[in-house]
This record gives sequence, C-alpha cells and structure tokens, in this order.
Amino acid sequence: MKTLLVSIPATLLLAGAAFAQDVPADAPPPAEPAVEAAPEAAATAEVTPAEVDAFASAALKLETIAGQAELDDTQKQTAMVAAVEEAGLAPERFNEIGQAAQADPALQEQVQLAVNRQLEAAPSPQ
Repeated sequence: MKTLLVSIPATLLLAGAAFAQDVPADAPPPAEPAVEAAPEAAATAEVTPAEVDAFASAALKLETIAGQAELDDTQKQTAMVAAVEEAGLAPERFNEIGQAAQADPALQEQVQLAVNRQLEAAPSPQ
C-alpha cells in the first residue's frame, strides 16, 4: 500500500481499506473505467478546504479506532464508516480525497497541515 502522509502514523493509511466493499470470490472483475483519471491539478482543485478539514478530522478518528484492540474488524469498519460520516464526508469521498492526496503533493501537504492544526487544537490527555 502506498504511503499517504509520511508524518501521520501508518494506521491512517489503512483507513481507505476499511471502506472496501465485500466482493464474493466468484464475482467477475470490475470493468475498466471508460474515462481516464483527472489530472492531478484538477483533483486538487476539486477538494475544498472544508473537505480537507473533514478528511483530516476523519483520519484522526480512524487512527483511534484502528488502535482499539477490543473491536473486531467488522466493528472497526462500522465505527470507521460512522466516523467518516460524522466528519461530514461519504466514505467514497473520503477515499477519493485520500487517493488524490497520494497523487498530489500539494494536497498531501494541505491535509498534513489540517491534521497538525487539529492536533494542536485538541485538549491534551491527562
């Protein structure tokens, strides 16, 4: 799996996998998309600052959920979907932003800055 954000723990990078749909083993492979992916600059332009903040918020919540050993994989997936939706994004949009950030260093930096802002604003654990 490619790295999304170098300075964010690797558990955030696995978040996108939590939203993969279960596909039966005998299902045919998905068809190739008819349209090529948008250029990196277009992908960045389509992600609003509010979406960057929502993505960062969701990613931080996903890190916490991923570290909860008391939850099984199904419970983690359910909790992750709920966390993404609570942050204001559909799981599909969360994945789109994550993929765009992998391809676009400028977007990746925007996400990193948003994560850092949110970490700085969070109350310290006591």
